[in-house]
Order: sequence, then C-alpha cells, then structure tokens
Amino acid sequence: MREIQAAAIEQAVYDLILEASYNIGPDVCEAVRRYRDAEPSPTGRAVLNQLLTRSGREDQAMMTTLAGIIVVLVIIIQMINEFFNAVKTMFQL
Repeated sequence: MREIQAAAIEQAVYDLILEASYNIGPDVCEAVRRYRDAEPSPTGRAVLNQLLTRSGREDQAMMTTLAGIIVVLVIIIQMINEFFNAVKTMFQL
C-alpha cells in the first residue's frame, strides 16, 4: 500500500485553491457579468466589478463602472431638472 504524506495533500489542495482563485474560467466570468448587470445595488455592482477586475477583465470592469457613473449622472440631472421646474412653478417664473 502506498503512503501519502498529509503535507503533500495539504500543499496540493492549497495550490488548487489558489489556482481556482486567480484563474477564473470564461463561464464563471460570464455568470458574474450577468449577475452584475442584474444587480440593483451599487455596492453589489462594485463588488462584482472588482471580481472581474481581479480576474484580468479590467477593461470590461472599467467600461461598466463608467456606464454606472453615466446612469447616476443622468438620474441626478433629471432630479435637478425636476427641482428647478418645481421652483419655477412655486415662484411662477
């Protein structure tokens, strides 16, 4: 019977975990993208962007971040427009 040292198993498992952590497959990246696009929370989207960034997909994470900023700015501009319309109505301008 062959004996396997516990330290060898421990090192092999450690190496596999590191490999899985750093080299995310394209199928997992695609799933993360889908969940990120459907995520309603800005914090959740930021976390998923970081995951994509760390997996070597910096370009897509940057584009998603920029798209998120643009969406937020559009919402803020709409709110400012509504505010000014309310002020105009209130003061009959």
